[in-house]
Amino acid sequence: MDLNGIQISHFIPGRVRLKSLLIKGNLSLAQKIMELFSAIPGIREVEANHLTGSLLVVYDAKQLRTPDSTHQLEEALKFLAPNLDHDRVAWLLQRL
Repeated sequence: MDLNGIQISHFIPGRVRLKSLLIKGNLSLAQKIMELFSAIPGIREVEANHLTGSLLVVYDAKQLRTPDSTHQLEEALKFLAPNLDHDRVAWLLQRL
């Protein structure tokens, strides 16, 4: 599944691995993404690998679906996919 430049490469409940060409080779963006995702209520752990373009997110699905967390997640994802719209984020959250 591709979300405007973000690919879901692996998923199990509570853990998702995303891929983004924007992170690959961009250490400063990888660090910024980790900072943004770490601040979102419901996200327990995040690892961004600028060598592979991979983003591993460990989360609590119930807490991540709160309005505050949803808004923060949408804003963080826009760093990876600037054209990502609210409907795509909602679609993603329904599957997590």
